Amino acid sequence: MVINMENEKLLELYNKRSENAIVLTANCFGNYLMRVAFNVLGNYEDSEECVQDAYLKTWNSVPPNQPANLKLYIAKITRNSAIDKLLAKTSEKRGGGQVALCLDELSECIPSPDLDEDGISEIISAFLRKQDSKKAKLFVRRYWYMDSISDLSVSFNWSQSKVKTTLHRMRSELKEELSKEGIRI
Repeated sequence: MVINMENEKLLELYNKRSENAIVLTANCFGNYLMRVAFNVLGNYEDSEECVQDAYLKTWNSVPPNQPANLKLYIAKITRNSAIDKLLAKTSEKRGGGQVALCLDELSECIPSPDLDEDGISEIISAFLRKQDSKKAKLFVRRYWYMDSISDLSVSFNWSQSKVKTTLHRMRSELKEELSKEGIRI
């Protein structure tokens, strides 16, 4: 089995409804997906369940969907599943963690989810492309992968204060960018 199987070949397997598609997807992306889920949930069993759910949701959605990047497509499914699971747990007073902190931080610059998600995504992507690569990676690691401030501090070799300040400034800049585009918080 080829671990670095191309996106098109995996999609071809999904389109043919070959059960090997899931096996090869797990071989190619399984560790990455576990990291995505674990960073949200902090629990191996729950993370494994979210990854398995993501495989099933991918199987059920491809076709008709034909994602340009299957890895990111299934990672988004995994992340959303993990967030849903965590929110269900926190509503039952059984958890907490980075997701609540990240969502709280973003609430000061990201409007309600009722608005045009694709339009906001494009503005955020354009905003991140304008940033130097280190700051863009910091933002993505915090708000996509939901890495903790302490983990980011170690990874970037910055003080926790510098990480927090940089993220705060980026959120303020993003809020201003969204405002320029006519999106109000």
